[in-house]
Amino acid sequence: MACFLLVAMGDFSDCGFFHVCTDGNQLPWLFKDTEDFVLGVNRAAICTHQTGIQLYSYVLMDNHVHFVCYGAKPECKDFINRYKNLSGKHISSKYGIKGYIKGLKGQVIPLPTQESLMEGIGYIDRNSIVAGYGSLPMEYPWGSSRYLFREESGTCGIC
Repeated sequence: MACFLLVAMGDFSDCGFFHVCTDGNQLPWLFKDTEDFVLGVNRAAICTHQTGIQLYSYVLMDNHVHFVCYGAKPECKDFINRYKNLSGKHISSKYGIKGYIKGLKGQVIPLPTQESLMEGIGYIDRNSIVAGYGSLPMEYPWGSSRYLFREESGTCGIC
């Protein structure tokens, strides 16, 4: 709640919200199976802990990722670089493909206003729908919207 108040007041000091993502047109795949997606979510948690940023929204698509993060821009860049590095190690280990994600572009896009923050989160929540993975955000298992759009606690199968 405090972070949203910072956005409304425009007081970012050294921190702010950022849309952090990879390019969905560069690779044919980033995740091939359920294990890849589960480990991809776990990598986001590891990189969040390592960089000290806060993760507010995410979606892992077959060939790219999107996150809304709060923190300083250098730490958000470090987050996506660490995420890509760990993903590359996983792909190398599991599939025997070295350097598969080398050169994969990561973007860190400022979300300086409350409107841009809400648009960024909405974009991420709709990404799976636009890609044809259901008609409701909570139908896609590899994004945070399934935890936001549920009728009651405990209905997501994990909580």
